[in-house]
Amino acid sequence: MNLKKELSNALTLRPLRKYLDHKRRRGVFYQAFAQFRRDPQAGLADETLLRKLIYGWDNESWSAWTEYLKACLLACQETDGPVLECGSGLSTLLMGVVLQERGQQLHSLEHHEQWAARQRRFLERLDIRSVNLHLAPITRYETFDWYQPPFEKMPADFSVVICDGPPGSTRGGRSGMLPIMRERLAPHCRIFVDDVSRSDESAMLKRWAEKEGREYATYGKEKPYGILQLA
Repeated sequence: MNLKKELSNALTLRPLRKYLDHKRRRGVFYQAFAQFRRDPQAGLADETLLRKLIYGWDNESWSAWTEYLKACLLACQETDGPVLECGSGLSTLLMGVVLQERGQQLHSLEHHEQWAARQRRFLERLDIRSVNLHLAPITRYETFDWYQPPFEKMPADFSVVICDGPPGSTRGGRSGMLPIMRERLAPHCRIFVDDVSRSDESAMLKRWAEKEGREYATYGKEKPYGILQLA
């Protein structure tokens, strides 16, 4: 077989392999999700289950890694108030399951219209009713760009914030969360910030802590994250 034909065959097979890999991962996801739904506590006790969910979600480059995801799930298990998520993904589904069991609500801001539609299909298919997924376009503020939250549809007392968006390429990154949402955060609200190994996120968290007169803590070996608890 000549090189040209080999290359042609390889290019023809690539989409098929990608499709088969996607189908295999999706099967892993639904099986792992069913297990998680039967016993969400298992996701906290067994990181293997979380890794299966991340693998099956087929978005490993963006999905929260196990340590951070586990911390977010534990926070949802402990909270008695609504949760705000900035940027939706696998965490939206899993936190939705935990909060639904507790009678609490998750409000998730998502700026990408197609991704939001995809998320809504998953929420409907998996019968997760605790998630309010808001399509919130990125808007230009004075010194940063951030979501345009639909305040009229949101509570005034978020007890937990999961800060994973908008994308790092956004002007100001994620720094708009605190100034825009501060009046909607309950006393003692805990803010979880992913990717604090990156200089922008680390500096942002430090500024927030100084402004609030609080200390923040960093956790995680695989992918460090930070937690800031308000007064």
